[in-house]
Amino acid sequence: MKLQAMRRQDVPLHAEVAAVLRYQILSGEVPPGAKLPTLNSLVASLGVARMTVIQAMNTLEEEGLIERHSGRGTYVREVTLPKRSTLHMTADISQIYALVAQLQVDVKDQDIGPVEAKIDGRDFRVMRRTHLKNGNPFCFVELRLDATVFEKAPDRFLREIAVTVLEEINVQVASARQSVTISHA
Repeated sequence: MKLQAMRRQDVPLHAEVAAVLRYQILSGEVPPGAKLPTLNSLVASLGVARMTVIQAMNTLEEEGLIERHSGRGTYVREVTLPKRSTLHMTADISQIYALVAQLQVDVKDQDIGPVEAKIDGRDFRVMRRTHLKNGNPFCFVELRLDATVFEKAPDRFLREIAVTVLEEINVQVASARQSVTISHA
């Protein structure tokens, strides 16, 4: 993977390298006790400068994710991840409308999946999208919308925030379920 090709303008390259390695460590892809590739190997595989990898390693060492041993290599430390917890919240649909109305969010990177049939015989349209706030990625949304509702305003559902369209076309929401995952990026 060459990070230079994926480079985001507003994020220092060493932070991106650290993020890639951090994800590999925290996801278990590189397990505790594993030896990381050599500095030269990481430079070659990531396509970045030596100093960029050194800065990334310094960051990971400060975070306690790795330990370096002169002449022996760099190893992943045993890390205790915080326990994930689930918080159940309820909200009236009007509260969700009010929340969305306060945001200036654009839909980007739209991915419309096929119609999915559900057990009760109803079909749902699957939409995956990235929302932007002030031009920056804000959240990723995966939405399943009743196909008959989707067909009432397909162009709008593709361009706009779904709850706004639902309110404006006067769809009565009988039930909705939302799951939110907060993660580092």
